[in-house]
Amino acid sequence: MKNYIFITFIMIFISCTLFASDFKAQIKDLLKAVKIASFGFEINEALDSNFEAQAALSLELAIVAINPQLMKEDYFNLGIYALAREKKQFEAALKALKTEESKEKYRPLKNWLQNRTTKLAELCADKSQNDDDYDLTKDFDSILKLLP
Repeated sequence: MKNYIFITFIMIFISCTLFASDFKAQIKDLLKAVKIASFGFEINEALDSNFEAQAALSLELAIVAINPQLMKEDYFNLGIYALAREKKQFEAALKALKTEESKEKYRPLKNWLQNRTTKLAELCADKSQNDDDYDLTKDFDSILKLLP
């Protein structure tokens, strides 16, 4: 009986480890896609009045180029949030973050999303706040630290 419990524990541990490593790889790929989409905006420089549509298209193209599997995962709103935050489009970032937060089941990530939602709501309410210290890579690294 003890062997079955031990084997079950090992199987659960291995599956959690595989999930975490797969999740980490996907988050790293998403970061690459966001950086590519962000670079596309820098080249274009003129942010159209429909930022969300442009961001979605740019992000989709970058994701397909890097890892088409991400299109099957539900990280799209997280990518839109990061791209919008990078470009100081706080309302669009907040909208995407709230959508992502409402779908999230993993408690540590949900808490992370709630903290970011609070910060963005403050930025949207008080436009005079300085957000020049935002770092896309650090934001994604903080997500990766949530996993064991």
